[in-house]
Amino acid sequence: MSRALSYTLSSLVEASVTGVAPDDNREYDLKHVITAAISEESRSRRIGSGRHIDDRRVVHSCIEYTEAVGRIPTIPELCAVSHVSDRRLRVAFARIYDIPPSRFFREWALNRAHDLLLAASPEQRSVTNVAMKLGFAHMGRFAGGYKDVFGESRSTTLAQHV
Repeated sequence: MSRALSYTLSSLVEASVTGVAPDDNREYDLKHVITAAISEESRSRRIGSGRHIDDRRVVHSCIEYTEAVGRIPTIPELCAVSHVSDRRLRVAFARIYDIPPSRFFREWALNRAHDLLLAASPEQRSVTNVAMKLGFAHMGRFAGGYKDVFGESRSTTLAQHV
């Protein structure tokens, strides 16, 4: 399409430079080519041609971001990082992991908290510091979620460090 537009425009420019008026077909060709180019672009946007969103790419970019910041991200942060809407983000996580992104990253943070508590001595790290570092704002929910997942309290895990 762009080749036809380029050819038609260059022949019109050449005709205006040489002073020889283009035949009527050239003017019709230019209108036809421009109209076709506009309608083709409009049709592509409607269909979404070239705009396929890969669910794995969306999820992967969110996980990479979370690993980099080391805490539970907000949904708007994840949308910005993956360049998708809130709805599209949720669809991608549902398709790949069958859970919403908020639950996925809460479980990620609980597993990370478990690892940090196991690796640290009680003198070096407190349960509250680990929770705050990972983005848990509500200590009661953190305690309940931790116990549900690991079957023990956070302080018990911390005390297991040898």
